[in-house]
Amino acid sequence: MAGRTEPAPGYRMLGVILKTKGSGNYFLKLTGPSKTVAAAAESFSRAGNQAVDGILEMAPAFLEPEIRTLVKRRGHERGFAYAAAEALAEIDTPSSRAELIDWFDRSDDLQIRSSIVNAVARARHPDNLPFLVSLLPGRATQVDNRIRRDAALGMGMIGGEAAVEALRDAPRSPDPLVAGAVLEALGNTRSKSAIPILIERAAG
Repeated sequence: MAGRTEPAPGYRMLGVILKTKGSGNYFLKLTGPSKTVAAAAESFSRAGNQAVDGILEMAPAFLEPEIRTLVKRRGHERGFAYAAAEALAEIDTPSSRAELIDWFDRSDDLQIRSSIVNAVARARHPDNLPFLVSLLPGRATQVDNRIRRDAALGMGMIGGEAAVEALRDAPRSPDPLVAGAVLEALGNTRSKSAIPILIERAAG
């Protein structure tokens, strides 16, 4: 049996208990010189932000339910949104993809929406194509051409004939930012069927 731990002068400890559904509890402990631990104390005191950041950075699939719960509680925070969107996109399950789309529809913050669209695009999953296609004409009342641009580029990253057809049939935008992104996306699909479309657009 281990002996009783005696307090050490000049040292301190901080602890966090991370509760999960079905996977038990995780006990996180930081021990060290008082000055060193004090530097991290503020992060621990803010509702476990340091632990949350670690979860989002690792994006373990078994913690997806907890991440989705965090999104519903803190999805309005811009500082949280980027990392959370990237985490859900990296987990890349049907439920995590659905959560990203639902989150986009719930949010009225264009910066947060942009973070979601970029995460969805970088995931390059074919199932995300219908969502990205829906953004080109505008999925909600608040339309931003940066989001349309990111959606078009994301379609190019996914690639395939379905992406080429969707980009071809997308409403022509008078905005050069969006129009240029559609052309770039067509090229990024690396599909032979995109070549005649690009030639036609180049000819005016």
